[in-house]
Amino acid sequence: MNGSVEDAVKHTGQVTAKQLREVIRAFPRANDRRRFMHGRIPYDRPSYSSAFIFTVRCVNREREKRTETEAKIDVPGYVSNGHTSQRETRTHENSTWQVYSEPYRPRHGFWSLDHLDTLETALELLPADASVAFHVYLDAGTHEYLIRADASMQFGTEHGLHADQLYLVASFMKRGKPVELRFLLDTSIGAHNSARFGAPRHDRDTEGRAPG
Repeated sequence: MNGSVEDAVKHTGQVTAKQLREVIRAFPRANDRRRFMHGRIPYDRPSYSSAFIFTVRCVNREREKRTETEAKIDVPGYVSNGHTSQRETRTHENSTWQVYSEPYRPRHGFWSLDHLDTLETALELLPADASVAFHVYLDAGTHEYLIRADASMQFGTEHGLHADQLYLVASFMKRGKPVELRFLLDTSIGAHNSARFGAPRHDRDTEGRAPG
């Protein structure tokens, strides 16, 4: 695990694949079950890759009884900086293009886990005592997905699109040697001012504002 995860572990403690799996699998037969996570930065320290605490929740609502039951766990992790949709124009010889120019450092964020069967599969493949963490990699897939869509490289910038990715990172020992695995769980593509991870709401995620 990297230094940012180690910083987050100071607040959450080590979390194992078994512990996370038990929360994800809570209420398996529930018809009105929701699974999601909220992330928050544990302290005010902007950096390229910031430690995060991800609170994973599995919630079962029984509408007839008007009750709600919840299983939850705090999982360590980190968020790599992406960009807002602020742009600048660059030129070289006879070529002109635009690039994203403003770093994006969210202090909070939300990610739905309802549709992520890959998360359950990854946890099933791992040793029960493997240490797990989440990594939100902002803009990790922005260019990759536009290439696959056969779109112009300028398409994403012109339309303010960002492709953010969610990873599960696991570490464990195998035959006396350390092993680290990364599982790509999900990719979210949208505009910066949409339901993007950490999208600013009520000035909550602006620079210089303490978490809370």
